[in-house]
Amino acid sequence: MSRQRRGFSPAMPVWTKRSDANGLFFPLLPARETSGVKNVRAGLELINTSGNLDATVGWELSDDGESWPASTAAPGTFTTAVNRTTEGATYATAFEDIGASMTKKYVRFGVLVKNTTGTVTMDVAICAIRIEIRAVP
Repeated sequence: MSRQRRGFSPAMPVWTKRSDANGLFFPLLPARETSGVKNVRAGLELINTSGNLDATVGWELSDDGESWPASTAAPGTFTTAVNRTTEGATYATAFEDIGASMTKKYVRFGVLVKNTTGTVTMDVAICAIRIEIRAVP
């Protein structure tokens, strides 16, 4: 039995079609209350990509923790993008203040994936993210 470390998502399959102009958002961590979410550092691992996919760490907000934006809605993203287009890992070197973006009661972190060519029918990969939240009193 494997144990998941807090703030680390499991590696999950993600995909996008060429017709998904804005990309698709895949939540990779469970929802949590936004209270105390202010300074965040993100990491992204892109595994086994088909080659024409851009993955960026982001978040979605919800008033009730049940109703979320459509997967094609643009999620919140970090000012210094945490993204990859090739296999490997990228980690932000500093915490970013996203507190002003936490305008609803719940947040869930995940990855926005986009097809980078617009010609390939579908692109797939496996993604995992790491979210570190610096506690706010």
